[in-house]
Amino acid sequence: MKTVERFWVGTRGGGLNLLDKKQDRFYRYQHHPDDPNSISHDIVRAVMEDRDGRIWVPTE
Repeated sequence: MKTVERFWVGTRGGGLNLLDKKQDRFYRYQHHPDDPNSISHDIVRAVMEDRDGRIWVPTE
């Protein structure tokens, strides 16, 4: 059985969250209006990973 080392969670208002079990850390990515590099919205509809390992996050 494969062990999951990174677990992504999209929320309805709390942005995108990542549990990195390998580093024993939790990260939160949220929208910041003054930062064009932040996620576009804090309501995350889904989290998908493509075959190249890129994470795709459709938001509100």
